[in-house]
Amino acid sequence: MLASPGAEPAQTMDCVPDGSEFERNLCATRDAERAEEELASALQAARARNAHDPIALEALTRAHAAWLVFREAALAAAFPCPHDDITVCFGASTPRCHARFAARLARERAAHLAERPQPGPDGLRCD
Repeated sequence: MLASPGAEPAQTMDCVPDGSEFERNLCATRDAERAEEELASALQAARARNAHDPIALEALTRAHAAWLVFREAALAAAFPCPHDDITVCFGASTPRCHARFAARLARERAAHLAERPQPGPDGLRCD
């Protein structure tokens, strides 16, 4: 979380979408955190749906582990910077851009986890 020395904890600060750079970055970071919570819920639901099938559950676990590697690679490719602090390479708005991209990736993955083929009279329907 972004914080400056002597600042109050970020959780108690208000999100101000049109505020300072810090406030806008904070809003995006909080949205990314919500997206991660949505992803965790979607993963939990997918695991519950597959709990009766150990093969499907193992495949889901492997697929999600691979997605986590993909996410880190996608973020690294979108924000290539040799420094620990990516604002050195890209400026003060970088935390906001990074958080928005991470949130989008998490929500896309959550949507993929929610999609599943449906049984029909002639086998699986994929619509």
